[in-house]
Amino acid sequence: MDFPEFEIPRLDKPHPRLSLRDEGAPGTGKAEGFLGKLEDALKEVDSLQKDADAAVVGFAAGKVQDIHSVALALKKAELSFRFLLAVRRKVVEAYQELTRLNV
Repeated sequence: MDFPEFEIPRLDKPHPRLSLRDEGAPGTGKAEGFLGKLEDALKEVDSLQKDADAAVVGFAAGKVQDIHSVALALKKAELSFRFLLAVRRKVVEAYQELTRLNV
């Protein structure tokens, strides 16, 4: 039985597909690695939180008459924050699992 040949990755250099940070295409301003996606998600959650705060302040000041848009902004911010917390919990659990491995 013939087995296909494969290359054993070297451990002294990081594997390109397992990199945490990949800068993506030059000039796009978006990172494509895990950390880049995480940073983009954090910025999006922050933006939604700021939008919700602005909507509440606008409603309290009488500038916004539509309570529906205020409630929608608040719910978007809440759901995105809950999702971010769930992702953080999973990352912490994965890290703890890796630290328990016996190598």
